[in-house]
Amino acid sequence: MNTVACPPAETASAVNPPRLLDQVRQALQSRRYNTRTQEIFVAWIRRFVLFHDKQHPNQMAEPEVVRFLSHLAVEEHVSPSAQIQARAALVFLYRYVLDRPLGPLNGVMRAQHSTKAPVSSKHRARGASQPRDSRPAT
Repeated sequence: MNTVACPPAETASAVNPPRLLDQVRQALQSRRYNTRTQEIFVAWIRRFVLFHDKQHPNQMAEPEVVRFLSHLAVEEHVSPSAQIQARAALVFLYRYVLDRPLGPLNGVMRAQHSTKAPVSSKHRARGASQPRDSRPAT
């Protein structure tokens, strides 16, 4: 009777190290980041990797980060705060997960604030189609 021996559990983990996003989650949790911040950072890092055709971040550096952040501003038209979140997520990735702090990110195109005029919630509640004085009496 032939039996196949299973490798010990520690050998299996050495063969299959944790995936990148699992390493990111673990680093965020060990530093006690808020759950929502963890989700956002993982989402930005995932977008970064997908933007660069699933290339591992270890094989990339500042130029690829600059290209991604500039793409967010120019092509995706994200808000400045979203671009700042993406930058913070990537800085975290390189500093704490990959242990390769990023150098200066020169040349990043900055996201612009929206040029749309804000609409007050009071005006929206009244009905934007009717001027204030011409509303029917109730």
